Amino acid sequence: DCTLNLFTLAIAHITFDIPYVVLSVAPKLRQMNSHTYEAALDLGCTPMSALFKVILPEIMPGIITGAIMAFTMSLDDFVISYFTSGAESQTLPLVIYSMTKRKISPKINAMSAILFVTVLILLIIVNVRQRTDDGSAKKKKRGAVSEFFHSPKKVIGSIVALVILISVPVAISSSVTDKTVTINVYNWGENISDGTDDTMDVVEQFEQETGIKVNYSTYQTNEDLYQKLKTGGVSFDVIIPSDYMIGRMIKEDMLEKLNFDNIPNYSFVDEKYKTGESISYDPQHEYSVPYTAGRVGLIYNADKITEEVDSWQILWDEKYKNNILMFDNPRDAFGISQIMLSQSLNSESETELEQAAELLRKQKAVAPVYAMDQIMEKMPSGDAYVAPYYIGDCLTMYAEALENDVNLKCVIPKEGTNVFVDAMCVPKGTKHKAEAEQFINFMLRTDVALANIEYIAYTSPQKEVADLHKKELIEEYGEEIADLIYPDDLGKVEMFKTLSDKANQKMTELWTYVKK
Repeated sequence: DCTLNLFTLAIAHITFDIPYVVLSVAPKLRQMNSHTYEAALDLGCTPMSALFKVILPEIMPGIITGAIMAFTMSLDDFVISYFTSGAESQTLPLVIYSMTKRKISPKINAMSAILFVTVLILLIIVNVRQRTDDGSAKKKKRGAVSEFFHSPKKVIGSIVALVILISVPVAISSSVTDKTVTINVYNWGENISDGTDDTMDVVEQFEQETGIKVNYSTYQTNEDLYQKLKTGGVSFDVIIPSDYMIGRMIKEDMLEKLNFDNIPNYSFVDEKYKTGESISYDPQHEYSVPYTAGRVGLIYNADKITEEVDSWQILWDEKYKNNILMFDNPRDAFGISQIMLSQSLNSESETELEQAAELLRKQKAVAPVYAMDQIMEKMPSGDAYVAPYYIGDCLTMYAEALENDVNLKCVIPKEGTNVFVDAMCVPKGTKHKAEAEQFINFMLRTDVALANIEYIAYTSPQKEVADLHKKELIEEYGEEIADLIYPDDLGKVEMFKTLSDKANQKMTELWTYVKK
């Protein structure tokens, strides 16, 4: 098995960038007079000396151009980095992507300023150097580039500078001593209090209190998380999947049993999240600790949609064609379609799954855009009229929409919906299980749990935190909004359960069919 880390990331970037360097250097090699190299050898140069004194100066413009192209492509790349980076190494695009899920962080502004100043300085140096070269070209036969190679200090300094420049886009990695324990935490986007808007920076607080370093990264769907872990190339210590995915991972022996002696704050979790249907994905509650709960609802722009919205049917309404967003993950998308067809959310009937897929295909005609975290950007900005999403995030979008004078509203459709639980787990094979359990215990601490739930606005499985949070919601938004998060009656709901391998494969095939 190949472990994804800084090495695999570097190899991927090098492989990706080599063609750009070859395309830049090869023409210079073809233009070079081969007899010049032979003449240098005849005049007493060694092959190595001739390389540095004759060949490299001749092809240096191509090398510089190739280096700049490779640097630019590496800095800009997201897709290759996403699939080849490990938990402890992230490129600049990955870091920026994870920072832009809600609001533009000041850190991004700082990064932009650094990049702008760096590029500006390089442009000034290049232009000044070019003028100097043009002025001295008549006097110096070798030229500025050739002269440059006669200065070992300049050569060494330039190589060091180039290595530093290339290191910046290739990986932003944690640098810790061998004595520092580092845990890798993999969570949903916008699913933890991160210090913005004067909130608690939970990760930073944990690091300060425990001395344990945290590499924190995010994913968009349960399926993304599953695929990342299933490859076996990435090692995470704490993950926070949803109920049905936890059940699947337990079935496939992908999770460690927790030592609850290391998680005394588990006692704060409401008993109703430890028994019955709410824990069916982990019936012996050995592998997971509830983190948040919630329901799926509709969020819509009340200025653009003035009719009453109380049904999933609006996601198929041709009046709002091209202004409808749909979940970009199969389980949630199929869930809505199955509700519309009065099917169980956990149906494994091939016929029923095919019927649900056909209904989704019809919807694609009016809702061609599939999205996840992007919904949290497009709805508050007014770029879309209606979308399904998790109710806690609906409240977050509602608050942000007020700043843009967009009138958003959230509802639970009358046909029913999915109710879910996201829980903290430890993947199989972790090297830091005790530290991972320490992190889970920290997340259950009342002040930390309250900070997190205030930030993400989901339902808290902890009784004391839930009571405090509901009171705050009533004071700030009123009882109607608070009841969406903490309803007295959940209404018609069903929880996703773990499907069989055959049903999962069928749904995956049908999802490909729906989106093509």
